[in-house]
Amino acid sequence: MVVFPEHHQSGTKALLNGYTVAAGQTPAEDLANALDNIFNHPNVGPFIGRRLIQHLVTSNPSPAYVARVAASFANNGRGVRGDLGAVVRAILTDSEARGALPATNLFGHLREPALFITSALRSLGGQSDGVLLRSASSSMGEPVFSPETVFSFYPPSYRIPGTQTFAPEFGIDNAATALARANFINTLIMQGGARPDTTVAGSTGTTADLMPLASAADNAALVAQLNQMLMHGSLPADASNIILAAANSAAAGSTDPLAAVRAATYLFLTSPQYQVER
Repeated sequence: MVVFPEHHQSGTKALLNGYTVAAGQTPAEDLANALDNIFNHPNVGPFIGRRLIQHLVTSNPSPAYVARVAASFANNGRGVRGDLGAVVRAILTDSEARGALPATNLFGHLREPALFITSALRSLGGQSDGVLLRSASSSMGEPVFSPETVFSFYPPSYRIPGTQTFAPEFGIDNAATALARANFINTLIMQGGARPDTTVAGSTGTTADLMPLASAADNAALVAQLNQMLMHGSLPADASNIILAAANSAAAGSTDPLAAVRAATYLFLTSPQYQVER
């Protein structure tokens, strides 16, 4: 925020909650008063707390969860307001984040495209020049350098149609963008990535390193390793069994040493259990 002294009005100013700025102050003093007035408004803690919970833990936090986090914003335990370290600690250590709720269907949040892409690459030791990633994210509804509005790529108040469940990232999820997610994983895993783009100077393409996974003792061990690496061991047994059967089928009669790895990794990364982070 930039102050233009020539446009400054030096009289008194009525702000939020009946607060009045005294006349005759400098522009910098008036601005500081205005920011302090906003910062101390009782709605700020719940607003910031809810948004951070939605991004860090779950899209649909209970009012009680938001209230506990807002209380940490109001007072970090040492009389300090607005300590974001204390706020994040309260979010991540709350009973709703650490208890039984993360296993339920209404908990968690859909990985937004940019984070879906980068988490997959990081987990698999991938490298990229960014060319594929930028186009893939755009296809998924998140052109990273050009959000449609000042409220980012999806509305924080978006609810799953026909329900009262908040799910902001689903605001850009539809048949086309869901297919784009699968297409990206198909390119990365099944097709070996993207070649360097000859129109981009210094392009190196995009690849993922699957070879370390080929050293698993057998396909059951491979699925267990992927489960731990990608989902912290949280994939249910029935889904793991389906992926194991697909890996066995892919490996049968194939001369590709990565056939089972590709099949299992593709199914993990395109599964709803992976894409909805809990």
